[in-house]
Amino acid sequence: NCNVFTVHIYVYSSSRATNQDTCSYRCRFGAMGKSSATSRDYKTQIFDSFDYTFFLTLYMMTAVHKFLFSFALLVAVCYISFPGIEQKEPPLPASAEIELSGGEYSRFKKSVESFSHQLFKRIVEQNPKENAFVSPSSISISLGMLFLGAGGDTREEIKSALNFDSLSFEKIAKGFLMQLSETYYQDSDSILHMSNQLWADRKFHLEDSFIFMAREFFRTELQKVDFLHYPNESREHINAAVAKHTADHIQNILPDGSVDLQTKLVITNAIYFKGDWKHPFDKENTQDKTFTLLSGETVEVPTMFITKKFFHTKQDELHILELPYKDQFSMIIYFPENPSEFDYSTVPQIDFETLKRTTMDLEMPKFKIDTSLKMNKVLSAIGLGNLFTHCDLSGISDAPLYVDEIYHQAFVETNEQGTEASAATAVVVNQRSLLIPQITLSLNHPFLFEIRNTESSEIIFAGMLTNPSQ
Repeated sequence: NCNVFTVHIYVYSSSRATNQDTCSYRCRFGAMGKSSATSRDYKTQIFDSFDYTFFLTLYMMTAVHKFLFSFALLVAVCYISFPGIEQKEPPLPASAEIELSGGEYSRFKKSVESFSHQLFKRIVEQNPKENAFVSPSSISISLGMLFLGAGGDTREEIKSALNFDSLSFEKIAKGFLMQLSETYYQDSDSILHMSNQLWADRKFHLEDSFIFMAREFFRTELQKVDFLHYPNESREHINAAVAKHTADHIQNILPDGSVDLQTKLVITNAIYFKGDWKHPFDKENTQDKTFTLLSGETVEVPTMFITKKFFHTKQDELHILELPYKDQFSMIIYFPENPSEFDYSTVPQIDFETLKRTTMDLEMPKFKIDTSLKMNKVLSAIGLGNLFTHCDLSGISDAPLYVDEIYHQAFVETNEQGTEASAATAVVVNQRSLLIPQITLSLNHPFLFEIRNTESSEIIFAGMLTNPSQ
């Protein structure tokens, strides 16, 4: 039971009618430590855990009556005991206690990396001559949360798409927890923020085991909304939350019409990254340079310049360059010498131990990419087609559920100071140079790039720059 409450009384309007003041009071009660406000003014009584909302319309002759009523109500509420709703957490699965060996965790990370490259390949193949930017990390995390509630063939399909065939359910869940902790929850000079949320309809029952596993392994927050009565307002509320967690770069992750009366659950993941270069470019050295597009046309774009030692290697006709941020994050650039002969949809497998410190004169275009994708077609191409038609999500609810659409948006901007990126996103890049002790590398045609956590090896963002002038 909760005996201590906060009370907020709002006087919405005051008008004089026949010598009477008409005042509408709204009272909100919230248990200490709980939110004391709902997102809308529902003119009904709502009983949801510890939230009680109601309206009173009073007709009073004088301001004294208003004061006396407000004071009496405040005092009375302090002595009222509302029955609390006690939630008993079900026991967590064995994955909460299980440990992954070094070899198993290494296989888990390799599987996620393989999924990231496979996902990026499918996205580039859709529009091979356009800029691309995506977050494999965001998409794999979202699928991981869905995996917790999947059963039967659906669980096996997600497991196969993420290349986890050799790992058990418990070890996959623990692997996500370990990698998220290693990637997103470490102190660093860069800003890397992630938010996972479940948005469930107020009257829709989610299995307790799913809620607690999502919280345990993905640090997910459960939010209740009213899709049934207020679908558009709920959509706007979700969009506002995602915008908040992405520094307002992703403001409309759910477009008009994406949520309706049939919507029961929305799973969101939002990522924000801001990192300063370990070796920033001098703005005084930035000048317009020629960039050659895949079509052979050229554009003039602001191009940065620096002379510094960077880790670099060359495999066949491909240059691989690491541009470090101030901490454990780096941008990896893949720059082909012959772009017309390079398959931009395939990120090469790289042994980063082969990169050597090399002094180079580096020219790199400033760029900004903003993408918005519907992921159904891409994910269907890698074996998840049944997710959008007939699937088993019995671990989420006993109601018949299916995935209607998966939306993904990503933003990246790179300049002399560093990189800012947001979304459910990922990044991949290309490069070019000559392999001599001191080289000149001018990134003057399309390339792939990635933003990685060099300690966990996770590809947070991946992209392809084909035209920096767009």
